[in-house]
Amino acid sequence: MSDAPLSGILSLNCEDPLQFEQEQYWTDMTIPPLKDTEKPALFRRYPVLEEHLPWISLTKTPTPVERLATLEQELDVGGLWIKRDDMCGCGYGGNKPRKLEFLLAEAKVKGAKSLITLGGLGSHHTLATVACANRLGFQSSLILAKRPLSEKGKQNLLASHAMGASLSYASNDVFAGWMIALVYMRLWRRDGVRPYFVAPGGTSALGCLGYVSAAFELAEQIQRGECPEPDAIFVAMGSMGTAAGLWLGLRLAGLSTQLVPVRVYQDFRTNPFGLKWYAMASQRLLSRHIPNFEKVSLPTSEIDIIKGFIGPGYGHITTAAREAASRLS
Repeated sequence: MSDAPLSGILSLNCEDPLQFEQEQYWTDMTIPPLKDTEKPALFRRYPVLEEHLPWISLTKTPTPVERLATLEQELDVGGLWIKRDDMCGCGYGGNKPRKLEFLLAEAKVKGAKSLITLGGLGSHHTLATVACANRLGFQSSLILAKRPLSEKGKQNLLASHAMGASLSYASNDVFAGWMIALVYMRLWRRDGVRPYFVAPGGTSALGCLGYVSAAFELAEQIQRGECPEPDAIFVAMGSMGTAAGLWLGLRLAGLSTQLVPVRVYQDFRTNPFGLKWYAMASQRLLSRHIPNFEKVSLPTSEIDIIKGFIGPGYGHITTAAREAASRLS
């Protein structure tokens, strides 16, 4: 699993950015009509949650698990598998739509007409939010913080603009983005507008449930014999929501799999204590709605965060990253 799409799900094929048109975008990235499809694995495990937690279908699950036999041979390792969340079926791969299924449903319940969120320039999170929000009739406002802008990031910006999102640039990294978001929220509320705030990366107690559910989904696949129980799951960790949800979900599902987050953001923002805070917040949310809920222990000693692959900083593409992407392509 990864905090970014594993393959080129979004292919704009636009040589001149000034000639980019919304029609071309929808040709390349189509979101299917929403249906009351199969409920998430979390609701299958705890049916009572359907009565208490908002959720709307934005993905096609379960996403497949595949064995990487060729890569196993290249690396001389055994039992290497991948869960293909880049094939979530919503028109945009990656981890964001699982979180947005809960968050945008809550926005609907609260009667919001617009959303505000923040991320780095060219952020996958902000684009995924706009794409899903448009399908549900929300207007999106994006606060974009300073970060290196790759060609893929430029395409993401163009796509967000083509779908009508309002873009604001915060040149002083994420802190300035938070300040701008707070100012916008206050101004809009003063004018009688109550936008729904989507936290960076969709990471919140509610958003993390998307990956609690993904862990239950994986447990079901293991039970069906589609893959063995992993010894370890490696996952990129930025806003920490995916990792926190997986950690909690693995333990609630009774799996002993070790979670190994790989840091993609600065040390002081991604740490075991923050990870536990989000996981525990999600567990408290579940315990409020599930009778006789049995809480699980989440000691930080279980978590071994891998460092040293961030390069010069968040968003910088390293040589090792290019080589890894090439091997998976």
